[in-house]
Amino acid sequence: MKAMIKRYQEVQKNGNKGFTLIEVIVVLVILAILMAIAIPALTGYIDKANGRAVIGEARNVAVALQTVGTDRYANGEPITSNDAWSEVEADVVHLLGAAPNGEVKNVVYENSVLKSFNYTNDGITVYYTAQNNYSLDEPEDNKN
Repeated sequence: MKAMIKRYQEVQKNGNKGFTLIEVIVVLVILAILMAIAIPALTGYIDKANGRAVIGEARNVAVALQTVGTDRYANGEPITSNDAWSEVEADVVHLLGAAPNGEVKNVVYENSVLKSFNYTNDGITVYYTAQNNYSLDEPEDNKN
């Protein structure tokens, strides 16, 4: 042990500065531990951000669907279909300026008032209900 200490002191005197292998390994272990803690936390934030982005897209689709329903009702063509997407898709695309990025399903109108629909993009599904409730969880009344 004394020989190692003496050798270390000689290296320091000669101006050879550097890190020992043990020091480098300790730093790498500390970094690995910090990464193991940080990566799962960041993954959760990324998932939440993706969910919020899809909710934002669903809101745009909802506004377009509500506008189409109002316009049709004002023109004396009320929408009463339980799956009205095929009926209103062209008008929604016109209002949005492009087709929605995701898939719109289960569009339900009642007297031209939008009641509910589902919007799916990147594997994330947003459920809209008439109370302007956007949820990533399927409503209880839609579950089988």
